[in-house]
Amino acid sequence: MQPADKDLLYLLRILEAIEKILLYSKKYKTADDFLFTNHQKDYNASLLLMMQIGEQAAKVSKTTKEKFPEIKWNKIKGFRNRVVHEYVNIDKLIVFSVIKNNLAELAQQISKCIKEQVNSGVFRKEELEISKGSIFYQHINFSLLE
Repeated sequence: MQPADKDLLYLLRILEAIEKILLYSKKYKTADDFLFTNHQKDYNASLLLMMQIGEQAAKVSKTTKEKFPEIKWNKIKGFRNRVVHEYVNIDKLIVFSVIKNNLAELAQQISKCIKEQVNSGVFRKEELEISKGSIFYQHINFSLLE
C-alpha cells in the first residue's frame, strides 16, 4: 500500500466521525443544552470524535494535503490539540460553533477529496467498495463519494 493509498482509510474515518458528531449534536440549539443534556454523553462523545478527526488528519500524506489545500489540515490538527490538552477547560461555545458552522463543510471537502482521488485512480475503487460493507462506516453516505 502506498502512503497516499492509506489516505482513503484516514479520510473515511474522518468522515464517519463527522457524521456521528452531526448526528449527536443535531437536536441541540445551544452550547449549554449540548453540554448539560444527557449527562454530557453527546458532548463528550463528540469531543472524543473531534480528537479522532485530528488524529486521522495528521496521518494523511503530504501529497494529499498539498493537492487539497482548501482543507485546513493544520487547523484540524490544532483544534485536536486544544481538545486533548484543554479537555475540561475547552470553551463549550467554541466546540458548539465548530460543530454547527464548520463540520458540514469539512465533510463536503473530505467527500470531494475522496471522490477525486478515487476517480483519478490514486485511491483504489475496490477499497472504497469494501469499506461500504464495514460496520465502522455506517454513517457515511457513500453515494456522495461516487
